[in-house]
Amino acid sequence: GAVTIDFNTTDWTQKGEYYYYNTKLAPGASTEYLFEKVTFNGLMDNRYQNAEITVDVTAYATQVANNGSTALEAAGWPG
Repeated sequence: GAVTIDFNTTDWTQKGEYYYYNTKLAPGASTEYLFEKVTFNGLMDNRYQNAEITVDVTAYATQVANNGSTALEAAGWPG
């Protein structure tokens, strides 16, 4: 593709269009980055010179207590 995002598949699991953090998060703690770099394919022609990309990220959360052992088992995700 024209654009590649280096998704962190060690700390995050993808299911459908969503990524789920693999471990419980302590109060006040932060997740590992979902991604750190977006790369444009070097074969793209001059129409893309000085191009920029915007990546919109929407975050949801559920309580850890009584929600199974993985993020994929957790209840309370939006429909």
